[in-house]
Amino acid sequence: MTPRTMALRLGIAAWFAIPATGATQGISPPPDWRSDWALADGFTLRRDAEGFRFPTSIAFVAHPGHAPSDPLYFVTELQGTIKVVTNDRTVHTFASDVMPKPTQDTLPGYSGEVGLAGICLEPVHGYVFATFAYADSTGVLRNGFARFQTTVGRFGLVPSSKVVFTGPFQGDVAAVSHQIGPCQATATSLYVSVGDGEQPKHSRDLGSTLGKILRLTLDGHPDPSNPHAGAHQSGTGAYVWASGLRNPFGLKLLGSRLFVADNGADVDRFLEIDRGGDYGWDGDDPSISMNAPMIFSPAVSPVQLDYCPAGRSGLPPKWSDRFFVALSGRPGLKGTEERHGKGVFALHYGLRERRMLSVPAYLMQYRGDQYQAVVGLACGPDAVYLVPIFPDVTGATAILAVRYEPAATYPYGLTTHIKPLRLMQDKGCFGCHSLAGKGGGFGPPLDRDALVERLTNRLSSDAYRMAVESVDALPAEPFLSNRKARHDVLALNGMDRVRLWTRHHIREPKFDNPHSQMPTLDLSDGEAVALTDFLLAPSKPLPPVRRKRTVVTPAKPKVRYRHVAVAFALGLGLGGAAVALVRRRSMEPVTRNRA
Repeated sequence: MTPRTMALRLGIAAWFAIPATGATQGISPPPDWRSDWALADGFTLRRDAEGFRFPTSIAFVAHPGHAPSDPLYFVTELQGTIKVVTNDRTVHTFASDVMPKPTQDTLPGYSGEVGLAGICLEPVHGYVFATFAYADSTGVLRNGFARFQTTVGRFGLVPSSKVVFTGPFQGDVAAVSHQIGPCQATATSLYVSVGDGEQPKHSRDLGSTLGKILRLTLDGHPDPSNPHAGAHQSGTGAYVWASGLRNPFGLKLLGSRLFVADNGADVDRFLEIDRGGDYGWDGDDPSISMNAPMIFSPAVSPVQLDYCPAGRSGLPPKWSDRFFVALSGRPGLKGTEERHGKGVFALHYGLRERRMLSVPAYLMQYRGDQYQAVVGLACGPDAVYLVPIFPDVTGATAILAVRYEPAATYPYGLTTHIKPLRLMQDKGCFGCHSLAGKGGGFGPPLDRDALVERLTNRLSSDAYRMAVESVDALPAEPFLSNRKARHDVLALNGMDRVRLWTRHHIREPKFDNPHSQMPTLDLSDGEAVALTDFLLAPSKPLPPVRRKRTVVTPAKPKVRYRHVAVAFALGLGLGGAAVALVRRRSMEPVTRNRA
């Protein structure tokens, strides 16, 4: 370690009040850096490369060379530097002058969130693209991107040329945490996501780049096949691929299909982007659910997004063919103030079905007490690679690799938080349902008195008893194994019946209703009991919901699964399926069209 690196390490450690690395007589050894992170079962964690300052995003070379000094992946740093990590894990500075004017502010201050945001690689021409926000000569915040050229195919450690593109964005003013986002490149086109600049009225305006996905040629011109290129050949609209977004800080091109994680105010969303699509952001939370197969409620600030197919990253089938998204939460808060939403989600989205197939699952959660946020993510050849923006508990800022090694022992597993409100947030219940006036309005409210009334009327009816008899005749799972559960419910009366039904429904939504659209939430019986007690307890005020602020680099998030909520609504509030089953009339499953 050089004297300069040691000084930087010590300075950062002192800033965060973290013991610096390096043993000194009389000073306790540094804590275990792994204690900052909890992992799903079967996974381990390693530091893959160190030596970064506020890293924000990561991009792998698709087909790296085999030499130790060949580039493996690139990392952007918030204040204007691109670094490249080689196969031997040496960290090199690729470019230090990416932006016209590097930011001088630092995190965790809010104004320090401005700077270098995204990176993407185009191997056919050897291009490295990086997006950024900067203050122009008048002090106005603007968006832009840079294109570096290096060795075709395998890339190199230094660029041979650099071009900066700011022209397309000169008509718009960016904003802190509402700036330009990530990019994706093909051999002919460049996709760039742009935040709304805290000006929602421009999000759907084709005369503005704000709140958009732009599609450009590799030379920075409007792609001639864009949906509005004919009508706006010389205007901003010619660049627009899709509109109506707020802060699309997660962007992934999968073949010819484009996916986005969009940060809202108090609700975030994951969606598939169609050519010329308008996704409705108008400044109000309800609009963020437009065309979204899943929303995150409360917000978790989703940022960099990638897709790990089977055979990639060493993942087992349970974790393969998933989108993985970095959750930045609120980096300006320490872990003890808010850990929720800081980590990594695996999203099981059916590419054929165009809908979520299961509830999001945590791969990784932050469990430390310092400033921290996961802002970058990529599916590497042997692991899922993550970019925490702040130093860890030992003072090091490292790229982390989450690897599946079922035989290994990792000391910090995901904890089961039997905190009902948090559990409902994590499972997405408030995406459609409200409680004490907070949450969505797609399904019936979950307030105790109305809920008990609905369930009491349904479960005490002759129609429900006849429906149970009909379900008993179904020769398939989960109906066979839940026969006792159904009859245990019928054997009780009043609130006891309501309570037991709720408990069984939370564990297995189809236990008495084959038409339920709610997926199994993989909850333990203890968690189901905790949720039941919470929902059926006498009403009391809920903790205030604090508004979340989007993070500049990767972006914000929340997790809500639309179909989970619909199913919850069916089970908790509607008895129509049971009546229809008794009458043996055909009934279509209740689904929701993509808005």
